[in-house]
Amino acid sequence: MSNVETSLEIRVDAGKCLAYGNCVSVAPDMFDLPAKAKTVIVLKRAVAEDELEELEEAVRSCPVRALSIGPAETGK
Repeated sequence: MSNVETSLEIRVDAGKCLAYGNCVSVAPDMFDLPAKAKTVIVLKRAVAEDELEELEEAVRSCPVRALSIGPAETGK
């Protein structure tokens, strides 16, 4: 399988995100929370399989369940 086939994408539901920043603490290379931001910023759109464990922990750390992981969209 190629890396493209196995890539995953980070998704943030801006309507749910309350900018707690737990995900930034867990995965600072994937998320950022600038001062006065209303939602977290995803630094990496697509995530490789070797980053999945860290990403899953960040998703679980969100108290409002605003984060999810899904297959990366291709062709955009």
